Amino acid sequence: MSSNPSSTDGLSPAVISAAAMHSAELLTLIDRLGRLSMANERMRAELAKELKMTLHELNALIYVEYERRITPKALAQKLSMSTGSVTALIDRLTESGLVLRSPHPRDRRSVLLSLTPQGDEVMTQIIDRYAATTLGALKDADPQRLLAASAFVDDLTNAMVASQDA
Repeated sequence: MSSNPSSTDGLSPAVISAAAMHSAELLTLIDRLGRLSMANERMRAELAKELKMTLHELNALIYVEYERRITPKALAQKLSMSTGSVTALIDRLTESGLVLRSPHPRDRRSVLLSLTPQGDEVMTQIIDRYAATTLGALKDADPQRLLAASAFVDDLTNAMVASQDA
């Protein structure tokens, strides 16, 4: 018996059974990305609790920051929520002083959402937390490998977004 662990050690039976159709390395990568995604969700839930907001509110704040200016309809799509639910969520974020509604320059029926200075401060806290976690884990990583990993993650993200839009 080999003392070297298999590349599939620790994988779920469902992942292992799919190995007949895909390489073990690919399946291991998919498993690891899934674990990263779940860890990210737990971290966001923890951050939301610390910031005294719901996970949906935190995710909305992150999307508004990322997009800089976004319509409520586009935010609803990104959050996979109804426009009615997102309107209530935006009301709470506006009342908390985190998000600002501004008239849409090209559509009088719509508004654009953006962060207030207080919303920017909360986003700085969120980004600082992610930076501390990431930098701690990657402080000794080779910069070239990090750039390659970043490009790879971008490619995966773009593929996932494209498959959702199809």
